[in-house]
Amino acid sequence: MKELSMLYASIGFEEWGLAEWGSLASLLALAATLILGAARLFLFAEIFPITWSHSVAAAMKIVRLIGRDGWVPDLVICLGRSGGIWGGFISGNIGSKPAFMVMDYYNNSNAYVQFEYLQECASAIRKHGASRVLVIQGYTGTGGTFFALREAIAAFPTLRNVEFRYGVVFAWANCRFPLDYVGRVLRRPPKRMPWHKTSAYVTAMNGHKKE
Repeated sequence: MKELSMLYASIGFEEWGLAEWGSLASLLALAATLILGAARLFLFAEIFPITWSHSVAAAMKIVRLIGRDGWVPDLVICLGRSGGIWGGFISGNIGSKPAFMVMDYYNNSNAYVQFEYLQECASAIRKHGASRVLVIQGYTGTGGTFFALREAIAAFPTLRNVEFRYGVVFAWANCRFPLDYVGRVLRRPPKRMPWHKTSAYVTAMNGHKKE
């Protein structure tokens, strides 16, 4: 407070009888700082909805990262319905690579994941002689589906010499899976994605909503 009083004196607040205005100015400056800080937190917390434009930009970031690495996959696995959207998009923009879809299903406790069409994907990998395979999903929370898929892939002896890399358009900051490509990290799980257009859309294929 002593330093603040000296500042007021040097500016001349007291001489003009405006010491109280100096205090008011300090309060206003502090309030403005707090408001700006809250606004930054509001913006970075992804409270605003994720849009299609955000999604395309995040997917194109993955395309650029793959190009920068020089690691071009021979085949793309689209994980789930969101993977079907963005795996197809990415596979086309990195050189029109073949893309195949794997569906993920959770049990009632959401603790165990089953995959449909994985056997067909394994056959397609062998058919195309693919040695590099990119797995793409639209959004992941903790990364549990990726962990389960990697474990399921390990059960195929014919895929042991195939290099798999994993990418996601949007990842929650708490994702534990070591992803190779991420389009955008979200500080909090989003309530809905742009491809969730109706209330009929269930995020997990067991009938239970799962972020």
